[in-house]
Amino acid sequence: MIGRIVVVSILPTIALSRPLQARQFNSSDIYANWPSYDQLPLDPSFPTKAAWGVWGADDELGALNHITPETIKAAKAEIEHGVAINLNLELDIPNPPFFPTRPEMTHAFIAFQGYQDDVISLNTQVSTQYDGLRHFPYSTDGNVSTYQYVFWTTLIPTTHQ
Repeated sequence: MIGRIVVVSILPTIALSRPLQARQFNSSDIYANWPSYDQLPLDPSFPTKAAWGVWGADDELGALNHITPETIKAAKAEIEHGVAINLNLELDIPNPPFFPTRPEMTHAFIAFQGYQDDVISLNTQVSTQYDGLRHFPYSTDGNVSTYQYVFWTTLIPTTHQ
C-alpha cells in the first residue's frame, strides 16, 4: 500500500514543484526535438550514452519534463477502457530478497504508554525500485562496476574496477 502512495503522490508533486523546462510539444511527434541515441552523450565528459543535460545543465527532473499539460491531454485521449494496471510489488516481496546481502523489509509496532509507534525499515533495492529510472549502467565491455556483487559476475562477464 505504501508503494502505491509513493508512486502516485510523490512523482506529480516533484514534477510540479518547480517550472518544467519542457521541450516544444508536437502532437504528431513528441520526440521531434529529442536527441537520438547515437547523439548521446551530449557532453563528452558524461558517461557513455548518458542522457544528462537534455533539459539543461541544472535540470533535476529528467524524463519527468515530458509531463506537461499537453502530454497529459494527449495521454487522456488514448484511454479506451479506463483500466489501470498496478505494476509495483508489495513492500515485502520478494521474501526472502533475491540478494542475500540486502535485508528484507521489517514492520514493527513499538508500544509506549498510551500510544504505539509504527516503524517500517526497507532497502530501496528490494521490491519495486524507488531510486530512479537511471538505475542500470550502459556497458559495451561488460563492466558493470556500479554493482559489485558476485551475482552480476555470473550474468555478465565483468572486470569490476
